[in-house]
Amino acid sequence: MQLNVQDLACVRGGRRVFEGVSIRVKARGGVALTGPNGSGKSSLLRVLAGFIAPAAGTLHLEGGDDETPLGAQCHYVGHLNGVKNAFTLA
Repeated sequence: MQLNVQDLACVRGGRRVFEGVSIRVKARGGVALTGPNGSGKSSLLRVLAGFIAPAAGTLHLEGGDDETPLGAQCHYVGHLNGVKNAFTLA
């Protein structure tokens, strides 16, 4: 499978989070997504996973099922900080 993203944009709360994102991820390929806080990294992943509708652009999973939404064909593992609440101060 190959993920193709073309000119993707995301708007949240009336604010344009990102625009013009185009990427291609080949099967068994990897991608590193880096940037400062608030730059739209998590929003991009949420759009790719189908949790947020894109404001513009297209997403296509080559080799996937065209009848099934892209988000239902992907897995998203967010971050949870399970360590910070595990400790107490004496």
